Amino acid sequence: MITGNKIFKKAVKIVSLTIGLTAGLVLLAKFWLDGRYDRWMTDSDRVYAIVSKYSEGEGEEPTLGSNVSGGVAPLLKTYSPDVEVASRLTLTGWGSGIKVFAEGRDEPVEASEAALSDEYWFDIFDTDILAGDPKQILTEIGSAMVSRSFNERAGGDLVGKQIWWDEMPDLKFTVKGIYEDFPLTTSARFDIMISLPSISLIMWDGSMNLLGNDRYMGVVKLRDGASPDELNELILSLEKRIPEYQELLDAGIDFTYAVTPLKDLHLSDSSLRSTRLVILLLGIVLVLVGTLNYILVMISSYIDRSKGMAMRKCFGAGKGNIVSLMMKEVSADIIVSLLLGALLVFSFMPQIEALMSLPVSSMADPSTIAVLVAVVLGVILLCSVIPGMIYANVPLNMAFRMVKEQKAVWKQAILFFEFVLMAAVMSLLIVITLQYRHLNKEDLGYDTEDIVYVQMPFGDSYGQGRSAVLMSELGSLTCVEAVAGGPVPLNMGYGNNITIPGYEDAIINISDLYYATSGWFGIMGVDILEGEDFSASASVPEDVMVDENLAEQIRRITGWEDILGRTVNISEHGTCRITGVFRHITVGNGLWQDRRGQIVTYYPNPTEIINIKVTEITPENLAAVKDVADKVYPDKDNTVHVLPMVVRDSYMPVLRYRNTALAGVLILLLITLAGLIGYVSDESNRRRGEL
Repeated sequence: MITGNKIFKKAVKIVSLTIGLTAGLVLLAKFWLDGRYDRWMTDSDRVYAIVSKYSEGEGEEPTLGSNVSGGVAPLLKTYSPDVEVASRLTLTGWGSGIKVFAEGRDEPVEASEAALSDEYWFDIFDTDILAGDPKQILTEIGSAMVSRSFNERAGGDLVGKQIWWDEMPDLKFTVKGIYEDFPLTTSARFDIMISLPSISLIMWDGSMNLLGNDRYMGVVKLRDGASPDELNELILSLEKRIPEYQELLDAGIDFTYAVTPLKDLHLSDSSLRSTRLVILLLGIVLVLVGTLNYILVMISSYIDRSKGMAMRKCFGAGKGNIVSLMMKEVSADIIVSLLLGALLVFSFMPQIEALMSLPVSSMADPSTIAVLVAVVLGVILLCSVIPGMIYANVPLNMAFRMVKEQKAVWKQAILFFEFVLMAAVMSLLIVITLQYRHLNKEDLGYDTEDIVYVQMPFGDSYGQGRSAVLMSELGSLTCVEAVAGGPVPLNMGYGNNITIPGYEDAIINISDLYYATSGWFGIMGVDILEGEDFSASASVPEDVMVDENLAEQIRRITGWEDILGRTVNISEHGTCRITGVFRHITVGNGLWQDRRGQIVTYYPNPTEIINIKVTEITPENLAAVKDVADKVYPDKDNTVHVLPMVVRDSYMPVLRYRNTALAGVLILLLITLAGLIGYVSDESNRRRGEL
């Protein structure tokens, strides 16, 4: 006879298992996928990334960089017989989610960031080539290849047609090839690959530099049996023969390149490794608690099922038969739980994809499926063997007498263990929440309050178009207190080098924040320690401001007490005059900072970004700023970026980390409460006479 108590226990079993398994398997899939980056290529064990190591002064921890100068990869191919293929790639700088127009199509197509690549990229990242020859296409100026999905979104017939970015309509590239989309677990995944010789159409060409302009991703594929250690030794010997590297060493700067397995590069970030460890632990805890709750309910049915099990033993059933019976029952419950779990995943797909930073479809990867199946089989085994062994030991006389449940400490032990796990995860949640709050309150060295900014079209940089008009129009708004062109320090600065006339043996590698107009330091609240802010009437494009750390480096090298008015040579800029020293600011954010010395160079017109200090950040003021931008650039989809929100969004990994822990706590609480309610119900029935 099916009673309400039996229905309740069955519901608790299924709900606990469904929620625990679903949440746990999603987190375990995320953990597994994060460790599978760049492992899909042929011979991925032989693919290595070129990285830089930089430190100044003895005992200083070296700074690792994944970007290198453009000429390093070809240099290694030239001098090392162990290098089978070498390639490099750099971003166009157009940003992600760019709008691309195609010939014969009225509406733009959204694409991920476009990249500039040499002809050897597809020899390493060997996805299928569906049309064209990369060896030829990626050597021709003005040529490009696109991914299959982008080609389909654009109508499916792009080969032979021209494409262009909405902000640079005069710069067109001819599509000559199509490649299969790179897998989701690829560190360099782009919709558009432009030939590297086309770089001169977009920006300054430093593709053969051995130092400076370190904006490239360099990769090599070693020959079978070759040792990366031997290649690193060759790199050191090559650097000794190249004057630029030797000058760095003579200046007391330890700078070198090295190769490291590309498949390990994704996990080289310590914060990502910590996050991944927590995701693993949380996934295991969720599966474990759901499983324990299921076992708890299974064994709580001891009174109801012991007579039946004893009867089976009377008819000759052995331990194996009873465990097999349990396994069939558990398997049926698991199937129901997985079906309900799939329904939950599809119902909460946007939230799950936000937590995973990957689409749910990525879980269909064969290796991921194998891991999840192994976990499910482990759960089936655990849920079958423990109750099965308990029921297999039921005495035969249980078949002929009334069974009275005894006080079971093991129930309390299981519940206690579940609460301990929940308390541990809750403690982790508190720590992550405090970390997130600390990051949002951290002093970055510049103001963010009431600061917004707009980005100008790429082709309108350096005063060649309407940028000065836009800045003037914005300055006339009543809701605007001040306006200036300049960088947003959240964006990581590119590297350049400084040499000092008369001290050419000393080279200083710096973080270049590039150009700012007069008033930028004031708007951003950056303290000027020496000299004065840039002035439209007194400053010239060769003027540069340096931060206090760089100023100290220059003083240490030269012995100068006053560096104002001194000239230095800066790669990409030429000879520049130091006109001021500003307080060191955070380039990056609280999670990752570029700690090199910093420079900001004067330019009379805004070159990329216009920073605006408004009286107050309100929808009306943001709309007023956007209206002006739309008026000056009617052909551009203008966005007004709110700097405090951009700063907060830069900590999205920590917020996602916190939300994952919060979801884990809530799920654990739900499962544990279900087990607690079941325990209270059982105890109430057992002690009904006392009550």
